[in-house]
Amino acid sequence: MAGDLAKLEGLLAKKEKIIGKLNSVSELERDSLEQVQSKLTRNQDLLDSAMNGIRSVAARMAELRRIRKGLDVYDQSGRRTRFGTRSGAKLEKRA
Repeated sequence: MAGDLAKLEGLLAKKEKIIGKLNSVSELERDSLEQVQSKLTRNQDLLDSAMNGIRSVAARMAELRRIRKGLDVYDQSGRRTRFGTRSGAKLEKRA
């Protein structure tokens, strides 16, 4: 990123060494690595789903906070009006 092109030769040597190691992996090791890859992919999918759930909850909570402050409605001429809510109002649930 710094534009030091002289370092490219050293990086190329390191990359070739790593690629050589990867190519020398035995078939038994490949099977193990494929199993790990499969589990990693599944874990990533689960993490993505969990993050989507967290985002949904955060959005819903933000919406509830916005509604708690008041309700925006529009009249017949299209003007927006806000109805404020009482700050101490509580909802009582009865069975």
